[in-house]
Amino acid sequence: TRAAEIEQFLKSEEADQNPELTAQLEREYESLAQKGRDLDIDPTLTQIEHRQNQNRLDMAKREKPHQRIERKQNEYQLDDTVSSRKAAIRAEMVPQLLKEDRNKPELLERMVELEYARRYPQPDKAKATGDQDNGLAQFKSARFDRDTAQAVIEAKAQESKNAAQLAAAQRERDSRPASPDENPAWFGVHPESGERTTRA
Repeated sequence: TRAAEIEQFLKSEEADQNPELTAQLEREYESLAQKGRDLDIDPTLTQIEHRQNQNRLDMAKREKPHQRIERKQNEYQLDDTVSSRKAAIRAEMVPQLLKEDRNKPELLERMVELEYARRYPQPDKAKATGDQDNGLAQFKSARFDRDTAQAVIEAKAQESKNAAQLAAAQRERDSRPASPDENPAWFGVHPESGERTTRA
């Protein structure tokens, strides 16, 4: 670098023999040092030291594990209660329903309950008796049931297929142009339930 070249010259015998050039280079060196200070760069650092210092600064800016945990807790606010879970599911499902189904609270609540049960299954609480109280003893006699496992796999595959078909059907409905005329089959609103009824 230019600063290193000036330093090398000032340390040489040639600097003593040429005072004018020496004074000029000293001023240039001071100017470079001032620029370095303005940029928070220490001119005495070597390239390796400068890189190490930069690495320390970069590491200081990185998110620490405890900071990440705190951020995640703030995001979720630890309000993972049943009511907040169901409210989140309900907010997701309402836009996906047909317009005529959005005014059916019983249907919506039923769908929310089903989706909640799917997302947050409750493990069966087996009654511990005898040796089952002792750690892994209850699993020693457990055997792999191929038929049951296959049935579970097929059920999950069918569930996934149904969800994909439902999503595709909803996308197809959403892509349809809105009809300017109201459905002639609609007769009115039921006075008690508030649901729309048809002539049929």
